[in-house]
Amino acid sequence: MQKVLEIADEIIFERTGKHLDSLQTSILKGVWQHQQYTEIAEEYRCTEGHVKDVSYELWSILSDVLGEKVRKSNVKAAFERNQINQVNFNTKDVVHIGDVHICGSHEQDQSRDTNKDKDKISKLKELGLNAEQIANALNLSVADLID
Repeated sequence: MQKVLEIADEIIFERTGKHLDSLQTSILKGVWQHQQYTEIAEEYRCTEGHVKDVSYELWSILSDVLGEKVRKSNVKAAFERNQINQVNFNTKDVVHIGDVHICGSHEQDQSRDTNKDKDKISKLKELGLNAEQIANALNLSVADLID
């Protein structure tokens, strides 16, 4: 759940310039745990209508980024279907969400260690990434993946 919150926060920040607020966080946590909006509202001490309004905005932003209509009933599956993968390479964090790529470091390491790349490629394949996703994550061409 923490990783989903971090990724959702990055998405919201990229789109709005603001981080997830405490109600948006409560909504994601509550929905993830199959809570009703009324339960979330009670815990947050606000009206159910306010929770629904904030949820609508949240689902709209997530829908745009994930490329499918996100609702309370499918938010978990939407994240899973869109292959949210976090990969740590040395000091670089790369997150792929649909067509959005969030990078922890903008520096590009031009010198490549072939054995390390092969290990990374193998691990990424094990995680279920396709050749295009692996090439994007490692800043390689798809042709570079074929030996």
